[in-house]
Amino acid sequence: MIIECVKVKNFRSIHNETLYLNDITALIGPNGVGKSSFLKAIDLFYNPNANYSQKDFYNEDMGSSKKKKNIEITITFSVLDNDELERFKKYVKNGKLSVKKVLEWPKSKGSQKYYGNHLENPDFDDFRNSGGTNLGKEYKKLKENGYDVLPDYKNQENGRNALSEWEDNNPDKCELREDDGQFFGFKNVGKAKLERNTHFIYIPAVLNASEEASDDKKSVFKQIMDIVIRSTFSQKKEYKQLEENFQENYANFILKQDDSLKELEKKLSETLGIYVPNSEVKINWQHQDIVIPLPNADTDLVEDDYGTSVERCGHGLQRAYIMSMFQYLAKITLENNFNDENETPVDSNSIPTLIIGIEEPEIYQHPNMQRYLSKILKSLAEGSLEGVAEKIQIVYSTHSPLFVDFDNFESIRKLNKEEKYVKQPYITQINSTNFEKVVEFIKAANNDETLTAEGFAGRINAIMTPWMNEGFFADMIVLVEGVTDRAAIIGYANALKGEGDLEGKGISVIPCMSKNNIYQPYAIFSKLNIPVYCLWDSDFKKHSNPSTSDKQREQQKEIRKNHMLLKLCKYEPEDWPSHVEKNHACFHNELEDTLKQEIGETVFNQIISERQNFYQMSKRKDALKRPKIIEHLVVKSKESGNSSVTLENIIKSIYEMRTMVDDQDLETTQQTTQENSAEVVIKEIPSTNTSGSNELGGLDKWFET
Repeated sequence: MIIECVKVKNFRSIHNETLYLNDITALIGPNGVGKSSFLKAIDLFYNPNANYSQKDFYNEDMGSSKKKKNIEITITFSVLDNDELERFKKYVKNGKLSVKKVLEWPKSKGSQKYYGNHLENPDFDDFRNSGGTNLGKEYKKLKENGYDVLPDYKNQENGRNALSEWEDNNPDKCELREDDGQFFGFKNVGKAKLERNTHFIYIPAVLNASEEASDDKKSVFKQIMDIVIRSTFSQKKEYKQLEENFQENYANFILKQDDSLKELEKKLSETLGIYVPNSEVKINWQHQDIVIPLPNADTDLVEDDYGTSVERCGHGLQRAYIMSMFQYLAKITLENNFNDENETPVDSNSIPTLIIGIEEPEIYQHPNMQRYLSKILKSLAEGSLEGVAEKIQIVYSTHSPLFVDFDNFESIRKLNKEEKYVKQPYITQINSTNFEKVVEFIKAANNDETLTAEGFAGRINAIMTPWMNEGFFADMIVLVEGVTDRAAIIGYANALKGEGDLEGKGISVIPCMSKNNIYQPYAIFSKLNIPVYCLWDSDFKKHSNPSTSDKQREQQKEIRKNHMLLKLCKYEPEDWPSHVEKNHACFHNELEDTLKQEIGETVFNQIISERQNFYQMSKRKDALKRPKIIEHLVVKSKESGNSSVTLENIIKSIYEMRTMVDDQDLETTQQTTQENSAEVVIKEIPSTNTSGSNELGGLDKWFET
């Protein structure tokens, strides 16, 4: 079974929020928004004797003795196998298992409990709440009122077992209720042992050497080394044979003890009969598999001919050691995926799912290694480890664009903080999206019902660039057509010294390589609640006078592009827009034409030519792609009394939008961008695809025809 979601209440900055997990999940956002808090919450859940303090409660508010405000961590598991469904059948609904851990204050021996929602028949409440002689009376009432299939009442235990068996056989007639906190837990806590089915390894950003070396805690290094050793041993035929022989010998030994068990029953029954006549003792063996303990590995790391324990090494070497073990495990998973079909399979029912939580895997790693580690984590999440884990699930926090992928935006969770309660600390909020939501967002702009998530997924591969990945970490995004537009925006902003640079304000300027490609990132970033400003050329000059039928089709294609982008920005469609608005800007022709017109063509050409010679660049188009050259152009043109009013207004609009984002959420920001404008009447743009195709073709044809 895997984790579907983690709901956390009253823990640090998390007031009440739910984190949904994929096979691999990336938590991103500024420092202090709660990424590590979610990872720590999962760690608290898996540790039955977790360490926590008053400061871990939201606003340090634990409530009162009459109404406590506890920390609650609820994990919902899904994809349960048949063995897990049978083991937890009383607690499973719609194939999912939910377990809640409650941490109370003050901390004490009984302050941490696990609760499960189990199926119960409310008609049995009177019996379960009774005691003494009333138990028999309540049981008799049940048999007389529709439950005549129940066996005759003998004693309290017999009656409770009979009711539980009825509930197991009639789940459709029961309702989910929270148990008393005694049925779930880890190790020896509770009757159901979750640890047999799920295991979590937490790797914090900086490991505390003293804590990792303590006797009462198994260090991260030892946990991972145990996995490496078990995965290695599990592939050896000798080890498998040893396990089989051990289990067989153990089972035979137990069978031979039946006579001793009967003799023990007889003696205990005779003694019990002295105190309670007509009573007896029945003893049955509870068969269980015996796991052969593996040898402990005492690991030292040697650097510059000096060896010491892992816990005493520097953080950089510790991280490198952990990642090298992950690399080894990834290699094993790859080999397992290509194993000979004739090899003996490992019993997955005895292997827990492995969940790995990592804070900032990029720490102490150079860019090439970051890319490599990202691939390793993906390969782990896509495979299994023989003898260790049938399934591996990974969740990590990161500040590196090398650990996120634009085409895998469904696995990204962008966290931020919002003010929800007056004079209370800001609370953590999670933003996420998926292909279906993004496609519906686009459909609203182009009225094309043939657009599908599958087709859209294939289309975004064309715009996968490092710039796109950086966009996920931005507070605001400016989407432009090409590198020249990016250079113009950044260069002009840098020249306006009073405003400060865009990057310093958390604004990323991202080239989309074509007007065709603006709508995809616009939809994705918008659904992740990242404010977006769009900038594109209407291309009027290129298509204003079509002389052939082919050019007429090209003209209609450009008009449709302009219509769609305006509708995405929630503005009324125009064929050839040319304006600067609060969330977008359009040039009648091209940005270069606008600069020449407003600065003056002579001044423009003179300054650009001078910079070309200075940087020894043969092509003008290459010079226009350099922000430094555009910055120089702006400064020098201003010295001669010339400037671009359009570019200045665009930069001003971008900064104003960024300021609005600081004060309001995105929905309010989008509404505010419409103030002072006329009521928008959206004209329907009919779909040109009538074939009923399930591909993206409707949108392609909408652009191409």
